[in-house]
Amino acid sequence: MADVGAPFATSSALLIIAVVCALAAGVWWVRRRRRDARVLESRLARVLERTSTGALTTTGAGVIEWCNPALQQLTGVDWKGRRIEDFFARMEPAPQATLVLESLRGLKSARAPLKWRRADDDEQLRLLVDVQPLGKGEPREDGAIVIVDDHTREFEMYDEMDRARLQLHTREFEMHDEIDRARLQMNSFVEHAPAAMAMFDRQLRYVACSRRWLADFNLDEGIIGRSQAEVLPALSRGWDDIYAAAMAGRIERRDEEYFERVPGDGLYMQWEVRPWHEANGDIGGILMMVTDVTSKVRQKAELEQRNEMLTMRNTVLVALMTEMANPHRTDDEVFRRLTEIFGELLQVDQVGFWVKDESGQLRCLDLFLRREEKHDPSRALPIGTYGEYLTLLERYPLLVNESLESSSCPPDLRAGLESIGVHANLSVPLWKQGQLLGVVCLNQLDAAREWSLDDQAAASSLATLVRLRIEATSRDKAENALRERMTQLEDARQRAESADHAKSEFLATMSHEIRTPMNGIIGFSDLLRQSRLDAEQKGFASTIHSSAEALLTIINDILDFSKIESGMVVLEHIPWDVRETLGDVIELLSPRARDQGVALVVDVNERVPDLVQGDPGRVRQVALNLVGNALKFTEHGHVSLRIDWVDDRLLVEVEDTGIGIPESLRPHLFSRFRQADGSTTRRFGGTGLGLSISRGLVERMGGVLTLDESTERGSRFTFSVPAAAASKEGQSARPLEGFSMLVLEPEPLSRAVLTRQLWRWGARVDATSTLTEALEAMARPGVRFDVLVVADLEEADARTVQLERLAGATQSPVPVVLLTGGGLRGNTPPHVLATLTKPIARSRPLLEALQASRVRAPVNARPEAASRPASPLAGTRALLVEDNVINQRLAQRLLERLGCTVVSATNGLDALAVLEREKFTFVLMDCHMPGLDGYEATARIREKWTATELPVVALTADAMVGQRERCLSAGMNAYLTKPLRELDLLTTLRRLVRSSAA
Repeated sequence: MADVGAPFATSSALLIIAVVCALAAGVWWVRRRRRDARVLESRLARVLERTSTGALTTTGAGVIEWCNPALQQLTGVDWKGRRIEDFFARMEPAPQATLVLESLRGLKSARAPLKWRRADDDEQLRLLVDVQPLGKGEPREDGAIVIVDDHTREFEMYDEMDRARLQLHTREFEMHDEIDRARLQMNSFVEHAPAAMAMFDRQLRYVACSRRWLADFNLDEGIIGRSQAEVLPALSRGWDDIYAAAMAGRIERRDEEYFERVPGDGLYMQWEVRPWHEANGDIGGILMMVTDVTSKVRQKAELEQRNEMLTMRNTVLVALMTEMANPHRTDDEVFRRLTEIFGELLQVDQVGFWVKDESGQLRCLDLFLRREEKHDPSRALPIGTYGEYLTLLERYPLLVNESLESSSCPPDLRAGLESIGVHANLSVPLWKQGQLLGVVCLNQLDAAREWSLDDQAAASSLATLVRLRIEATSRDKAENALRERMTQLEDARQRAESADHAKSEFLATMSHEIRTPMNGIIGFSDLLRQSRLDAEQKGFASTIHSSAEALLTIINDILDFSKIESGMVVLEHIPWDVRETLGDVIELLSPRARDQGVALVVDVNERVPDLVQGDPGRVRQVALNLVGNALKFTEHGHVSLRIDWVDDRLLVEVEDTGIGIPESLRPHLFSRFRQADGSTTRRFGGTGLGLSISRGLVERMGGVLTLDESTERGSRFTFSVPAAAASKEGQSARPLEGFSMLVLEPEPLSRAVLTRQLWRWGARVDATSTLTEALEAMARPGVRFDVLVVADLEEADARTVQLERLAGATQSPVPVVLLTGGGLRGNTPPHVLATLTKPIARSRPLLEALQASRVRAPVNARPEAASRPASPLAGTRALLVEDNVINQRLAQRLLERLGCTVVSATNGLDALAVLEREKFTFVLMDCHMPGLDGYEATARIREKWTATELPVVALTADAMVGQRERCLSAGMNAYLTKPLRELDLLTTLRRLVRSSAA
């Protein structure tokens, strides 16, 4: 028993051990599964934490125990600890959300798309909610997991696609409507188009057509839908290629093609066939447009026919013109040819030309009778019989009478034409210089005729040809007369030129021959007057001198008048000194003014430039003439020369207090050989050319010379000439700034002019008219003058007393600038710094004298000074070349008076020989000498010496036009005409000496 139980015990033990081991293994396996579950759960939690899909878990009691960050971010709420009902409360639609919630509560799976609205911004999310239970399905122990996937963007895209699809369908319906409307509009357009137009589909069935199409092709409105071959077979046969080309997309057109609608009835048409397209771009058919050009084609044919006629007519006209231009053809031959050609060209029975003559008749130039083939030019009709007819011809370019019964045919013409069997008439007037000359008539016999436009144009052309021939004949006669007259005029011109040349030679010869002895008379009489003579002898010498001067004036006037009259005045355009040039005028005439007891005053405005452009010689001549005239007609008072410069024009005014000019005589003042009246000529002398010459010269310079007619006393002449300023560095605008001066001048006008000039230079001036006023001014307390400007009008003894009283008026002597009217002889009075001659023509000597008063240094006067140096050209050597003994003696005496050392030669060869041996400051060269004349001699001098090294001055008695230019072109520096005047000689030589020294 024991043995039997032992194995059983052993087996039980083994069984227990096995059970224990199995239990132990089961425990180990459970624990391991739990550990693996926890690891898996941990990993799943990390995945759910990081996924972008929202997720939450609930307990079996419906409490949310966990939610991942993605759900919090999506909804904006931390759902942990809240109930699941709160989460589904915002879900829409509510019924579907309730079903999902019920499935979750029953631990059943559920899946549904829901909408969820966020509370913060009312944004509605489109979600896909997936509910899955957890555990074994025991609600109290297990919960559920809710997966929330955001499909908002996908749903929005689906919505957008739905809307786009809806819009696409809507647009498709609209396009169909638009296509239908377009079709209706196109059909309406085609129907109402002004041109013939038809629209066909691809089977060439009518889709639409215009009313013009129906009218042009005689069709009814029932053709829509019918084929072209059925409706218009003529536009079907032979057109297959055209239709096929249009269906292929090409455009076919013809400008002109004949179409016969029915036999005997056709038209010319211009057509175009082109495709039309469907909305999808496919060719839907063709569009055919047709224009009826039948009238244009016919007009073109008529025009071509007319052009052919015109060409033929023009050919005829050219031939006729050529024949008319034939100088060998007479008028009768030309007129006969014209009537024949136009009669045949127009197939008219009669062609005739009629002109009015001096006898009062219409004379027939030619009448061609085509049927008889003869001419009848012998007829004449009285003008008075056809008065109404001629009146109508003056009013109208054509008179067209297709029948004499027409109301437009005047009765007088009807009566005349009926008498010769005419039934129709075409009349064209002939005109010459605005006057009715005659008429061209075309007559048709036996029957009326419709005169076409071509007939009328041909008749007008015929009238033109007739008029041209008549005018050519008149012109030939006039040209022959003119040619004869021109021959006569040419002969007269040649005779006049010969006479003018002879006159010029005569004037040149007379100028030379008269001036040569005049040079001796005037020169030696002037020297004689300056010598020691008794009163009677001096009177004789003065008479000789004044008579010679008067004769020279007449000669100069005649020469100047001849130059102006012949247009041979040559003007210069060079820079010249206004004050120096016009100062010569004052200096030349001041002795004459002193002799007459007339004050000669010059006033130069400060704005006048030193140098201007122009002709100084002509300006000087005009000013000399005007001032000389003023002195001639002024016995007391003053003569003033005022110079201004405005807008590049030099203004010169000469005013006097003389006898004046009566108003009735002023219109003739500038006439040639006229003076104010005959008594003036007898009393004062003269040629009456002076003012005429002056105006002529001024006008040649581009200026104006006028008389101021507003003056009540004396006269005032003004002239202005262009004178642009020439560049030159001038002096200071106020060179006497700070100077204090006392002026003593009894003559009011001279005192005013002198005071104004000193003011312009910047000086302070006290102007007085008497010695008493001057002494009172000097005696004023605190007043001191730098210089006294004293005008001397008294004798030498009284002058000395005046100067002594002025010198004694102050403690220290004041420098005096003395202005004398008649020259100063003997020793210079004390304290006299400079002595100048009145009037002060040039301002520079006065300015230099006043400026020198600052250093109290005596200043020698310029050529104006009466007390000029005895030898102003001392130290100079002059070679005088002169063949005339008298002129040589005179020139030598004048040069020696000026301080020159003179060597004489009688011709050019002698002069050249002397120049080889000796040196000279300048040469005075006579132009006309035997042997080698002055021009050739000067040319040889210039081969060795320049114009600066050895100046040459021309001496000539020839004052004609071009002489000065000839001298200068020969190489001479200056030009002096005889008779020689000491002042002109001195001025010219001093200028040359200064230029050479510079």
